[in-house]
Amino acid sequence: MQKPSRATEATRPTDDGISGRLDVELHRRGLRATPARRYVLSHLRLSTDHPTVEELMTLLAAHGHPLSAATVYQNLERLVEVGLVSRFLDDRGRYRFDADRSHHHHLACTRCTRITNLETDAPVTECVGQVATEVTIATREWRVEDVRLVVLGVCPVCQQAEKHSVAASR
Repeated sequence: MQKPSRATEATRPTDDGISGRLDVELHRRGLRATPARRYVLSHLRLSTDHPTVEELMTLLAAHGHPLSAATVYQNLERLVEVGLVSRFLDDRGRYRFDADRSHHHHLACTRCTRITNLETDAPVTECVGQVATEVTIATREWRVEDVRLVVLGVCPVCQQAEKHSVAASR
């Protein structure tokens, strides 16, 4: 029996089939399903906090997939170009990445900068859509392409930390 090559081992679907589905999606978008690209995309799909490049690199390394900054940046750029991942600036000017391509809004912690999806109902989405219409009418020079809502607040982890620091200072 012939020993499988490294390439065969790298593209073999896992027991849960996620790797195989990623390969199909990547190929449909004209991208090779390299191990690094699969790691980046699968970790973004599992992430709910829209990591920065540095946070993603830390997450990948913690799961046994240490990748260079150049490799992560290049793969993210390609995934953004083909529409599998979106990129947006947070309020501190850092790019964050999101593999959830559905139209959705975000909650952002003003203490730790964590960003998570905000589940909203139809009236909120309609209201945000109305903002886009009114901006387009008011500023005839701009063409509005998208409107996303970011709600700023303090996440539960930071709230708990604040309670502990107040209690400790008494």
